[in-house]
Amino acid sequence: MSPDIYNSRVILVVYGFKIHTTKMRFQALSRLAKRIIFGHPHETHWVSNGRVHFREGGFVTSASNRAEFSATNFYEVSAIQDLLSGDDFQHSLEIGAGYGRLSPWISRYSTNHVAIDINREAIHEASELYPTINFLNSDATKLPFLSSKFQLVFTWTVLQHIPDQYINQVIREIERVVTGDGQVIICEDTQGPGNEKTWVRTSESYSNLFENLSLHDRIPRKVHPRHQSEFRGEIMVYK
Repeated sequence: MSPDIYNSRVILVVYGFKIHTTKMRFQALSRLAKRIIFGHPHETHWVSNGRVHFREGGFVTSASNRAEFSATNFYEVSAIQDLLSGDDFQHSLEIGAGYGRLSPWISRYSTNHVAIDINREAIHEASELYPTINFLNSDATKLPFLSSKFQLVFTWTVLQHIPDQYINQVIREIERVVTGDGQVIICEDTQGPGNEKTWVRTSESYSNLFENLSLHDRIPRKVHPRHQSEFRGEIMVYK
């Protein structure tokens, strides 16, 4: 190999390393900026104005690694497919979408799917990852939609994180925006002691909260075999 060719290769390797290093520094700075603006990503949640906000590390807390996360996704998506198979909604609303983990699967059964979350960082991520879905940063206690707008209102392990002082307001808003012939699907923990970020309510309690809708179906929530909690919750369909 001639010295010129060798030197050229060395220059290219060094230049490539510099580009790679610069990219890594940019990514590190980007992560630092997010931590300053939104908080540390591995902190699971914080409470602001009585509301629980989940950071990225706090979503899908039953999964301790990528394998369990994939299994969680499989069981939950399978349940959604079983629930919505054959449906074709004109308008659907997902409350507490997080970063859109389940949104693409729900949107398959709707012409116009809207997904909201109180966490602005999560909604920003979801909007970039799934640009064909309408994601909005919104509070469920005051939904920015017309009454009787949606044939389906869907929320998955979200109402359990709404404190008692807000839950009635959220339920009233859900009942306001769902159509008269529509349905509400919720999946929540219905057993267990709860904690500082979870307000566990029985299926009977949810039925009492819904004044204008009746419980149509109750289905045990399927989870992966290594699920951390013995309380797996229920899927409840209201019409």
